[in-house]
Amino acid sequence: MAKLSVIVPFYDETAYLRSALNSIRAQRIDGVQILVVNDNPDRFSADDLAALTAGTGAEVICHDRNRGLSAARNTGMRAARGRYVGFLDADDYY
Repeated sequence: MAKLSVIVPFYDETAYLRSALNSIRAQRIDGVQILVVNDNPDRFSADDLAALTAGTGAEVICHDRNRGLSAARNTGMRAARGRYVGFLDADDYY
């Protein structure tokens, strides 16, 4: 079981996503699960997100259509395996 799951809802924050993911890794928490939820599948495919998150250890979950921020967070919650859950917007950093 992961100690911590961090859910990162993504819509169109391509310029910031890698910094957000790297900031999670920089916390040096063993067993962290990073979940990026793609809530803009009309513009960004699963392959696009795989390229944007490459090397970060993040898992990508893609919605079939835009559902909104709350739905992206809820999707991440359903996939979270951590004892604790955190959230980080894709255009922010820890």
